[in-house]
Amino acid sequence: MVRLLSRIMDVRRGEGPLALKAFLALFFIIAAHTLLETARDAIFLGKLPAERLTFVYVGLAVLGLVVPSYNARFVRSLGRRNAVVLTLVIAAVGTVWWHFREMGPHEVYGLYVWSAIVGTVLAVQFWMFAGQLFTVAQGKRLFGGIASGGVLGAVAGGVVATGTLETMGQLGQSDVRVLLLVAAGLFLASAFVLTSLPVDEVRAPVRKKKDAASESLSTLRDYPYVRRLAVMVAVGTATLLVTDYLFKHVAKASLDADALAPFFARYYAVLNAVALVMQLFLSQRILKRVGVIAALGLLPLLLLLGSGGGLVAGSLSAVLLLKGSDGSLRHSLYRVAQELLYLPLPARVRDRAKSLIDAVFVRGTQALTAGGILLISSLQSDATVRILSVVVAIGAGAWILLTWLMRTSYLDMFRVEITRASADARLFQTDDIDLDTVEAVLAAL
Repeated sequence: MVRLLSRIMDVRRGEGPLALKAFLALFFIIAAHTLLETARDAIFLGKLPAERLTFVYVGLAVLGLVVPSYNARFVRSLGRRNAVVLTLVIAAVGTVWWHFREMGPHEVYGLYVWSAIVGTVLAVQFWMFAGQLFTVAQGKRLFGGIASGGVLGAVAGGVVATGTLETMGQLGQSDVRVLLLVAAGLFLASAFVLTSLPVDEVRAPVRKKKDAASESLSTLRDYPYVRRLAVMVAVGTATLLVTDYLFKHVAKASLDADALAPFFARYYAVLNAVALVMQLFLSQRILKRVGVIAALGLLPLLLLLGSGGGLVAGSLSAVLLLKGSDGSLRHSLYRVAQELLYLPLPARVRDRAKSLIDAVFVRGTQALTAGGILLISSLQSDATVRILSVVVAIGAGAWILLTWLMRTSYLDMFRVEITRASADARLFQTDDIDLDTVEAVLAAL
């Protein structure tokens, strides 16, 4: 197994067992969450109108402002490994509990929120633990391969969901909630793998000398680059949220309730398989060949083109292609390119900027966008699809423009950091340096 893993990442002597266990743990986590996500989407859209998703979006945006701080305290008090293991056990027990609940309207909302919180918290905790488990140099070589375990887990989750539902259908059982039991088992499998990894030391919480709100405001005031980045991320967040709602709205209108679960299982399996191919074979090549900014613009460009098909046809197939652009690129090429935009910032500013954008701009945008979707969804069904397609087109166009305008700021920030005596030398200690970075280095020299 270690030899097979070494083919997709640069594993060196003594790193194989740790990398393999991290790979398997993330594989099980994402496979379990894919099953949970398939079940929750099918149950929600089978029992409630698609318009009710807007209430969930608002609720998740509010929880997104609160959960991270409690999660950070939880991790500090238990240690990173123990925190993620305990969370996996809680996720397994809670998911089994939802399986045995009667699914009334309140339970349907609760299951959706539960799945979203579990997925978010586990992803954060896992990568926090991985950051402690590996050094920076190891992370550069290994994290891409470990992350591919998550994408492979998403593919496996979709395949298992499809096979389970088909098997249950042949036995005369059509209850999609059986996927929750399988997901719970995979959560426990991931916890079992992680228990064999070393435990980190529990540290006392560090008191901050400066108020977090004032630090965030100073970051926005002193760094125009962060302001531009925040606006670009906010527009992208809004566009992707409308795309997700449009996909589920059309699926709800086009399919019977019993067909939703097999449809989501098959579609997510295919979508994640494309994302896996993109991450393993194309993402790094595209970044090296065209640079960060052009790579960032690929997703909104495809959304702009796909929204035209949704506007003209308004059919499920057109919306599937639109959602396919999101699903295949967001967590592979786009996520990597977006993380590279933070690279030119000084380390302390980088951490504050990421926290500020994720907690305030992303969550706030989600809440506002959900309100707009709720207003649009109150119109007639046919008008809703076309209006949402127009919104996606406008958002994607603005996203492309803002991405292109980031190019000058991105290169300027690199030039500033290069000329500073305190520049982080790790910026230039990588074999995967992209075209834009090379240009900035040469221009500064």
